[in-house]
Amino acid sequence: MKSITFNLFGTSWTMTFISEIKTKDNYWKLGDTDSVHSTMTVSTKDTKNNPLNDDLIKNIAIHELVHSILSR
Repeated sequence: MKSITFNLFGTSWTMTFISEIKTKDNYWKLGDTDSVHSTMTVSTKDTKNNPLNDDLIKNIAIHELVHSILSR
């Protein structure tokens, strides 16, 4: 697990890269943003536990970043 912390509009955010993200209902997700806790999570593997390529991981991170910007 790798995490980065950065400042966005005066708020400290943490983006964490983990192998899988699942919802409470056990659904798999590529990314998740929690604007209440200022955290973003990015999946690094697919549903078959295969690594995602770097470009896709970067795109997921950007997608989650946009969610965090729009939540402010």
